[in-house]
Amino acid sequence: MDKWQQYLLSAEAMATSKQLRLKLLVDKENQRVLFAEAGKDSVDVLFNLLAMPVATAAKLLASKGMVGSLGNLCRSVEHMGGTYIPSTFLLQSSATAKRYYRCDCCPNYVTDSSGAPCPYCGRAMMTQLTYVPPKPGAAAAAGDGGGGYVKGVATYMVKDDLSVEPMSTISCITLFNKFHVKEVGSLEERVVEFRVEEGLMLLNASFHSKTVLTDVFLKGSAH
Repeated sequence: MDKWQQYLLSAEAMATSKQLRLKLLVDKENQRVLFAEAGKDSVDVLFNLLAMPVATAAKLLASKGMVGSLGNLCRSVEHMGGTYIPSTFLLQSSATAKRYYRCDCCPNYVTDSSGAPCPYCGRAMMTQLTYVPPKPGAAAAAGDGGGGYVKGVATYMVKDDLSVEPMSTISCITLFNKFHVKEVGSLEERVVEFRVEEGLMLLNASFHSKTVLTDVFLKGSAH
């Protein structure tokens, strides 16, 4: 299990425990989502899913039947085996393939070459270090970022094409003008659950659509 799959499990636990939701603003007349109002935790989960290496994302989507030819390409790499191509090629990120070692006596030094001499005491550096992924949404030890990708001091607008920006009155008005929204009565707020399942649906739709929120939440892909 690589660090992205580990993150997915922890993200799923966070999404379940915090009951993450998105507040959609829907144009009923044209049956489209103008934008979603999202908090920090939801945006962090979304950004982490979209930041996954393509091959890892394809494997996760394929396991849920949500990917097309890209999944076939990744499976081909796996099935061809070491005779034609290293089985780990493409399917692991550099972060997961890299291993680091330290000296048993001097923890201040690290190397990516097992057995290299410690620059302080000369002993072989052979104790492998284990990467521990951060918990999604965990508070940072310092600074005001609060951990994750975005700060928790703002509410965020996630547009139908998945572009994200801080929520503001001006950005809402700009979006209304762009889509020629004249009547407030034609708009409807809908609150939807945002679990990892929905996140993967958004990821899948983002490969082939610029109306991702509409495709996932209004056209029967998510309930």
